[in-house]
Amino acid sequence: MPVPEIAPLLAKLRELLTANAQGLREYELIRRLREDRTPGFPAGPLSDPVVLFQSHFLLRHALYRLRDQYLQEGSALLEMNALEIRLADYREGGNGITLHDPLRAYYDDLAHLETTDRDEVERLLTRFWERLAANERRQAALAVLDLADPVDHDTITRRYRRLAQRHHPDRGGDSIRFRAIRRAFETLQKSAPPGTQRK
Repeated sequence: MPVPEIAPLLAKLRELLTANAQGLREYELIRRLREDRTPGFPAGPLSDPVVLFQSHFLLRHALYRLRDQYLQEGSALLEMNALEIRLADYREGGNGITLHDPLRAYYDDLAHLETTDRDEVERLLTRFWERLAANERRQAALAVLDLADPVDHDTITRRYRRLAQRHHPDRGGDSIRFRAIRRAFETLQKSAPPGTQRK
């Protein structure tokens, strides 16, 4: 995909975000940009993984650029997370944490639009589903220990020891429950939520 002219996309995003103060999900933004035939935005079927990747990539690239514009103007903070994209009131000095994003360098490089072919998109999707499966395993293991993220390694270990003692078969506990607790702890030993470090 050739590198598109980004100005019409930025203008349309400003319009959509201003009109939807409650925020919009990424898919909703993509849908509206396509419905409005925003110049430079991919128009092929979203069932095509390459078109979906290009739409996602171009949207994220534009949102990072737009966030910079709002900050330079001092007019708003553009909040982007997995659930929604929305404008928030500008707060002096409140943008330091917002600016840090390890994915930014990837989305800043428009060469990815031209160099990411169907095989690479398939590899990206495979890694995405593997990470999602790993996260689901982690959440299930936390539920067995009656915990939820964010939680640190020490808390997990303390909870495991307490439950293992209570349910150990040698102490009259249920062996099935004990094995589930042990498997959950072993699963959590292999995973760590983003930003969490073991001590």
